[in-house]
Amino acid sequence: MESISQKELSKGKENMPKCDFLIVAGGTGGHVFPALSVALELRYIGYRLSWLGQPGSLEERIATENNINFIPHTSPPWHGAGILGKMTLVTRLTASCFKAWGLLNDLNPKVIVAFGGHVTVPVGINSWLQGRKLILHEQNLIPGKANKLLAYIADKIMTGFAGAFSTKKTTTYTGNPLRREISEITSKTQSIKTGLATPMKVLVLGGSNGSDKMNHLIVDAFAMLGQDFKVWHQTGKRNLNEIKTRYLELHKDAYVEEFIEDMASAYQWADVVITRAGAMTIAEVLAFAKPSILIPNPRCAKNHQLYNAMSIADQGAASCTLEDMPNFATEISGKLMFWLANPQEYYKVSKAAKELHDTEDTLARIVSICEEFYDASDVVKVTE
Repeated sequence: MESISQKELSKGKENMPKCDFLIVAGGTGGHVFPALSVALELRYIGYRLSWLGQPGSLEERIATENNINFIPHTSPPWHGAGILGKMTLVTRLTASCFKAWGLLNDLNPKVIVAFGGHVTVPVGINSWLQGRKLILHEQNLIPGKANKLLAYIADKIMTGFAGAFSTKKTTTYTGNPLRREISEITSKTQSIKTGLATPMKVLVLGGSNGSDKMNHLIVDAFAMLGQDFKVWHQTGKRNLNEIKTRYLELHKDAYVEEFIEDMASAYQWADVVITRAGAMTIAEVLAFAKPSILIPNPRCAKNHQLYNAMSIADQGAASCTLEDMPNFATEISGKLMFWLANPQEYYKVSKAAKELHDTEDTLARIVSICEEFYDASDVVKVTE
């Protein structure tokens, strides 16, 4: 299913597909992939839905790949716009809100479910002005700007971390919904191992785009280690060949690729995961009960990955190392050697991760909340 073009949008209300739920999410995979999990589940149940996001974006690609009707809507970013951008922000945001008003009238959704990203703001404001139900899902412990603003008018706030939006009466902790291919193989069906064999298998994830600095620092860490470790390293596109060459020069047993498509298999393969501290990745690592070394991205808004990581590390379910530490490589190599030499400590972390993972069906819980706010009085549910 292709997204609706701007020309088709201009034809007016008669050509606009109606929907029961409008998914609004954009910007990063941390917003987009939990939105996708919920969208697919709502569609599977039989609801009509559309996805609104920025044109030419990750969310447009993901929605169209999954045959979800995509509505392009441009909304100005709130940061990194420069002086001129900030001066015109109010004007551009007002124009975006006017357009969102018309789109909501045409789509006539019963419930708007927003997962973050600046594209959610004009839609969320208009949902309140039009008296429509607005539900938010916040993936991180520290809320993003869009959700923080919309929290004042939302009918319900669902959170991936128990401490987020704790002062709001409308808040419910749900956890973060896992991708179906991940949730089908989780710690609920896996037992904690009783032996730690060598070589220890280490999965390295720097995010879908990778991180130049983190990639090289991880290789520096493995340069300090012997042959008791096997590496599967996702680098992103920019320095794939460079990292491959470095491992070859060090004679390390490493499989290096730009992007891992089958993450479920990667998690099952690994003994340890070294990764950024995005909310969705943390949820997946906990689900597989894998000891992890979390490396927060210091360039994230409000340093929210640090708070995510410390929340998990403080409960003994992971280790946290800061990228900007002068002895970063030594810290990483030392932690891996410690776990290899002390398997009882390794399994202590694995057990804590298993216990911290919410064993209830997060996706079912989120969908149930969405359905609570759905009024079917004048809408017929259809099965695709």
